[in-house]
Amino acid sequence: MKINYLLYTIVFLGIFICNNRIEAYGEPNKDGLPSWFERSNLVLVNAVRIAPKQYLKYYTQYHNQDILDEQVYPSVPPLYYDESLGQASCAHSTDMAQTPCFSHPSCDGTDTFDRIRSYYQCSELATENIAAGFNSPLHTNNQWICDDGSGDPFSTSCASDGGSDGHRKNIMSPQSKVIGVGYSFSEQSDLHSYWTQDFGEELCDADQSQKPIHSGSHVFPTAKSILFMVDWYSESLKDPVNPLVIISGEPYPLTLKMGKKNKGIYVYQTTPNTKECRDYYFTFESEPLNSTSMSSKTNSSSVKFRYPDSGFLYTYDENECLISFSMDGHEFRNETSSQEASSSQEGSQSNSHSVENSESSESMESSDSSSSPNIDKDSLGCFKDGGVAHDLSGSVRFDRNLTNTKCKAFCSKQLYKYSGTSMGNQCYCGSEYGHYGKAQNQSECSFKCGGNSTEICGGNNRLTIGRSSFIGCYSLGESLDNFDQCAISPQNMSVQNCKSYCKASGYQYSGLTKGKYCLCGNQLLQNENELDRSKCDSICTNSKFDFCGGESSISLYNNIHSHTLSYFPNDFKEDKSLFVTSSSSLIKFSIFSFLLVFIILAMI
Repeated sequence: MKINYLLYTIVFLGIFICNNRIEAYGEPNKDGLPSWFERSNLVLVNAVRIAPKQYLKYYTQYHNQDILDEQVYPSVPPLYYDESLGQASCAHSTDMAQTPCFSHPSCDGTDTFDRIRSYYQCSELATENIAAGFNSPLHTNNQWICDDGSGDPFSTSCASDGGSDGHRKNIMSPQSKVIGVGYSFSEQSDLHSYWTQDFGEELCDADQSQKPIHSGSHVFPTAKSILFMVDWYSESLKDPVNPLVIISGEPYPLTLKMGKKNKGIYVYQTTPNTKECRDYYFTFESEPLNSTSMSSKTNSSSVKFRYPDSGFLYTYDENECLISFSMDGHEFRNETSSQEASSSQEGSQSNSHSVENSESSESMESSDSSSSPNIDKDSLGCFKDGGVAHDLSGSVRFDRNLTNTKCKAFCSKQLYKYSGTSMGNQCYCGSEYGHYGKAQNQSECSFKCGGNSTEICGGNNRLTIGRSSFIGCYSLGESLDNFDQCAISPQNMSVQNCKSYCKASGYQYSGLTKGKYCLCGNQLLQNENELDRSKCDSICTNSKFDFCGGESSISLYNNIHSHTLSYFPNDFKEDKSLFVTSSSSLIKFSIFSFLLVFIILAMI
């Protein structure tokens, strides 16, 4: 009974915290909700709904995935934030974080839809997504969009459209008109960050339907950039003009990034301010469809629209800013801390859970219960991390059985040079590191790795950063002289298989090119010849989620510290054609150069 009482108290407090009413659209309630986390997730959801394919291209690592096809998921109108659904989602996220649990039913077993209906009675049907692990609204949104339920922490595949993509289906549902988002954090629970999205089919406040701006906030694509984002959609107004974000009193023009003028996502991107929090709001101008042109100087019916209706948004997490909103001299702060990732969705016919906790062939480590953890011997050290604008801003992964080696292997496959572990179960990848500087004390990284308690995997807002086995992307023509052996595999070429082949042959470095060739050598290529990693994104013949160089580029790996297997596919056949082609090209170039010099001398 005592346990039940404590559980009831936690749920009740969650409801109480989320239960103060919002006075005007875009404003938080008296407890500051929606917080920056929830507001930012809302604008990202609306970005996907308005321009699915463009969102996939610009803001995810899944741009090469065949998902969000317009035949299955066409553009749909953005969602309004609903206060009652916000209360329902907030209460559930708080319940999951504090109890803790991770499920659609409340932690005390209360049915999902009974819980939602206790807050929201404006439509019969409601649907729900939940996620846990990531604190970033962007990473969490992409987690739902991908809907990977494989359980493989190295997987970069997404569920196909119309299959086991219940989260994506809920987000893209044309029947939904409103949403509530809830976020809660607990350092004591193993998943740390808990998210809930509740969707409804009818507006509880009919006046909201007249507002063309549904959501607006800012996100951090990288540690070095801040993106102000807002949506516009109206069937009764003309295309908007003069879209602006007013930051600390200064107007900055918004650019249409995705969609169309009358149904689009407008953005302004800049570098973060390093000195102070900044307030901001969004404005547009438009007029009714049946009015005269806004260019007319007489009888203009132009109206200015503002988001939020009143008050000011703040650049939360910019230069450690903790303010998310201010109104009438009162500041609302979000002091909820870190970080990231399992997910589940529930609707009238769907319910699934996904927590990445399986082992991979690239990780040969097992869990160890030793009480004396040590920092990874190949670590570059403990570094500071942003609360949401993470130092390593490439691919991300959550794994309850994480080790530093597994994180390095994942980042290597994603063509990133550096890996960073955090909170014991989060893996971040990037091409550069150190934006926030090194931690003052290495002991600030103190979380044991989920997959090996003798290792340290970062801390709260701290990263244990290491160097992955990926060295870089280079020009094929300028690099071939550094390799001594080449093999081809029309069906089984992958990063792992190539590294195993070269290591078994006694070579320190392996390179992949044209999707099917593996080269081995002992000479390190020079940095001045390095290309952008995007030039090495040809798909391997063995896996559509592995990258094997490019048509004229080669991706280079170090085999020394990689956990390669002792075997490789038997269809790896030695092939000298690349070397012959290179030699022929060099001979032709030399002959051409000689003839050119001869002609010039003859003319003199």
